[in-house]
Amino acid sequence: MRWRNCVTWLLVTRLPVLHNSSFLKSGVSTTILKHCKLCVDPDVFASLVAKLENHPVFSNNSNNPQLPVSVQLAIFLNGVGHYGNGATTEDIAEWAGVSIGMVYNCYRRVMIALLQLHDDVIHFDPMEPEDQEEWDRVKRWVESCSCSEWRGGFLCIDGSPFNLFQKPGWHGEGFYDRKSRYSLSAQVIILPHNLRIVDYVIGVPSSLHDSNIFSRTRIYCHPETFLGADEWIWADSAYPSLPWCVVPFKRLSTESMPDTHKIFNQHLSKICVRSEHVYGSLKGRFQSLCDMRFQIQNQHDLEFANMWMRCCLILHNLILEIEEDLGIVSSNNEYMEEAEMWGVPLIHEQDDDGEDFIGTPGQIFRSRLVECLIHRLRT
Repeated sequence: MRWRNCVTWLLVTRLPVLHNSSFLKSGVSTTILKHCKLCVDPDVFASLVAKLENHPVFSNNSNNPQLPVSVQLAIFLNGVGHYGNGATTEDIAEWAGVSIGMVYNCYRRVMIALLQLHDDVIHFDPMEPEDQEEWDRVKRWVESCSCSEWRGGFLCIDGSPFNLFQKPGWHGEGFYDRKSRYSLSAQVIILPHNLRIVDYVIGVPSSLHDSNIFSRTRIYCHPETFLGADEWIWADSAYPSLPWCVVPFKRLSTESMPDTHKIFNQHLSKICVRSEHVYGSLKGRFQSLCDMRFQIQNQHDLEFANMWMRCCLILHNLILEIEEDLGIVSSNNEYMEEAEMWGVPLIHEQDDDGEDFIGTPGQIFRSRLVECLIHRLRT
């Protein structure tokens, strides 16, 4: 009798177990997408799939077809969107209902497709009509925060650490930063009005100073590529004062700062704070950047970590572009506030104490900007 009951129970037709990723087969709501850990609007997700699905990496001649591009992209977004135990391949494999090896394959394919879009997404050429419109908008935004004479400063730069979960086995001491952590440093140059990234340096050990890393950027080596006459970028006090790189005044340890310098720094901070916002958006949406779980044992491992970070920067610009095209309110502020709520370090903190000599070309140019600002405020 017991045997008959067991046979009957085993022969009963059972419904298949639905995995969390099954939502991709039908229309979804914003709530479901957030619940399933993708951190993007449904319309943005659909646009991302449309931009990637025609890449050759998603097609093969095998008798075993690949997963739909939407599922592969969802797996990658889940991976870059979490850190710690929530980002383990085992957890993502269980969520998607696939094997661990399939998770790695999806990572690889999506990263290949994203990297091919790099030059189309991260660029700035004032000679291009689209970039010319962006150039005009950002200059109007800067003027609204300061004065018309400051329109020429339409780019911002700052650095931030991307922490590693353990000491690298390959030149590990070189990754030890001033916060007693092992991390990779990033430098991004942005348009402050919409947080679009136009240039960057990633994968540099955080033991190096911001000014040292800055010297590796394309804008430092070839400023004419981005800047014309009477144009410059804004930076914090960790960067060199140059005719095309304007930094705030430092507080002298022996005397108080003049009021004009304080006013200049206050207006400059309204623009430079956008560099914090871009890192908040990056680390809030792509949380894997807060604690990258890569074992860096050789040059190849470091290159993979760099490609991972580069894909996050590409996705940041892609999502920004798609939201603008669809008329969706930018989600940058939402993820920036989330990162700030966790207490995630957004930028490298610098010591304001130090001497600030007057007389270099960069400091003379900064003094002119101070005069223009004070004159505008008094009229």
